[in-house]
Formats: sequence, structure tokens, C-alpha cells
Amino acid sequence: MSPDERRVLAEVCRAAPVAARALAKRLDLPQSTLFRCLTALEDAGLVEAVSPAGDDPLRRRVAPTAAGRRATMAV
Repeated sequence: MSPDERRVLAEVCRAAPVAARALAKRLDLPQSTLFRCLTALEDAGLVEAVSPAGDDPLRRRVAPTAAGRRATMAV
């Protein structure tokens, strides 16, 4: 897991469910970096979308899975 992915996962665990737009702003990450991190975390089963993106993927809300919470506590 990359350092950016760790930061994103930690913030998702702290503030879940949280909108992607809010994550990008809170973590001061470019949107492309955030979406790359979220995709990797979703593929790893550590976060999940809890509301649909609709036309704007920045409105999608994400939350940690049980595995995501465990991974955060292990660090």
C-alpha cells in the first residue's frame, strides 16, 4: 500500500461515510491521485462505495470495509 493510499484509508476510516470531493480537499490531494488510491483500495477490498456516483464521481461516498478498518489498526 502506498503512502497516499494509507492516508486515504485512514481518513475514510475516520470520517466515513465521506464524499470523494471532501477527501481530496481534506488530504490536499489532486483528484487523479485520490481516484487512483480509491480504486486500489476498492480492488483490495479495503473501502467500498456506499452511495452511487451518479454523474459526478466526486459525490460518491465511500466507507471502509471490515478489512479496511483492521488494516488501519495494524499500522
